[in-house]
Amino acid sequence: MKKTLYQNIYFILKIFIIFIYAASARSEIEIKNWQEDINLTNNGKNSKIIIAGEVHSIPKNSYHGNFSIIFDKKQKINIKKVKFDNKIAQYSFNKNKLDIIFNSKKINNQQLKIEYEFNEIYKNNNKYLRQEFISAPKWISGANAKINLSIPNHLNIVSIHKNLQKINNKIIYQGKVSKSGLSELIKLTPKSSIWNLEIDNHINTDQEVKSLTAKIPIYFLGSGQKIKNSKVISNLKINSSETKDRIHYIKYNDIKPQNINIKLQANIKSGSNNRININRNPSQYLEISKKDRQILQNILNKIKTNPKYLNLPLYAKIGKFVHDYIKYDKSYVGKLLQVKSILDTKKGVCIEYATLFNALARAANIPAIVINGIANGEYDKFERHSWNLIYYQNKWIEVDPTWDLMSGIVSSSHIYFYDNDLNAINAEWTERSNQSTKVLLNSDFKINETE
Repeated sequence: MKKTLYQNIYFILKIFIIFIYAASARSEIEIKNWQEDINLTNNGKNSKIIIAGEVHSIPKNSYHGNFSIIFDKKQKINIKKVKFDNKIAQYSFNKNKLDIIFNSKKINNQQLKIEYEFNEIYKNNNKYLRQEFISAPKWISGANAKINLSIPNHLNIVSIHKNLQKINNKIIYQGKVSKSGLSELIKLTPKSSIWNLEIDNHINTDQEVKSLTAKIPIYFLGSGQKIKNSKVISNLKINSSETKDRIHYIKYNDIKPQNINIKLQANIKSGSNNRININRNPSQYLEISKKDRQILQNILNKIKTNPKYLNLPLYAKIGKFVHDYIKYDKSYVGKLLQVKSILDTKKGVCIEYATLFNALARAANIPAIVINGIANGEYDKFERHSWNLIYYQNKWIEVDPTWDLMSGIVSSSHIYFYDNDLNAINAEWTERSNQSTKVLLNSDFKINETE
């Protein structure tokens, strides 16, 4: 569950930093309107910005004759077109600074209009959890802004935003820019991905064993993902096997000291285009201890009334709260804290996020399940991960409070293994002699995307 600095670095790199270069221009040009149209490409974006403003408070017999905009030095920008008052304008672009020469000088109370188009090539952009910003700088505070982000047909939005509208394939912000500016992080994922997955379970014995039964969860069961060609392969002869209560019971006889491999192979189709209905009784996923319910009730009441989460569905309010409340700390890997400890420490990894969300959801009478699997997105590679299933509006949906994915769709790299109430692997054995027998249990996985 290791989390890299990728998310934090990416956040800094991707914010669209743009501002007026001359300090006097900020006070002498009042920005009235800001419009941006963004079209995403496979490796970046094309953007067109229109700024409308008015000159004021400059000395008599003075005028404005230029306008400068600076991009972040780490952005790879290509300026395509610049206009001033609807006419092609002269400009220079050097070291990510755009200098625009006015076609006509502007004095007090005159209006101006600046347009520029550019494309940006991203240095890093995860295929399975693409991150984009709808943003506007704070120096245009008070201006009317309209920003359109066009989403390619093969992508879904997986984050949820109370200040944004989604109309067809566009995400839209429209309103006045606050004193702090505007910055909304949008997370996107492919609608379809296809994977070949192999999970390798290892059982090691250091003595001869008369009889050994391996208990392996039925992976992927109840995930809502399309599964094909699922099979179990062992390097040793299986004496007998049966399936009961979502567990494979695989029995071996007369085992010598050795490594037993039990491989599960499957072809998995993930993403919203491949979802199937999950057939589970939601009433079975509401149980919560009396102690946890008492601890969480006051917190739940505060979440419901917190203006920060206004206009979001209750499950999303809970998810946003959990995401904000817990600080990700990889030193908590393997600690598996319970609800009270999570609330006290305010730290953890994905399982702590999922555990707290699960308890709060059930306290709010929302059926919820902690699920385990793997994911790639805010990790820089596939790693083990935990998130949640919840029952909302008569269907099961997935949410991820660790990565703040609250739209009801998680990334197409989220591959469900099993529920949290099932152990990963376990074994029972009968010794052949009176000598002590040591049995080690572990598992790993291999995954690759198919075309």
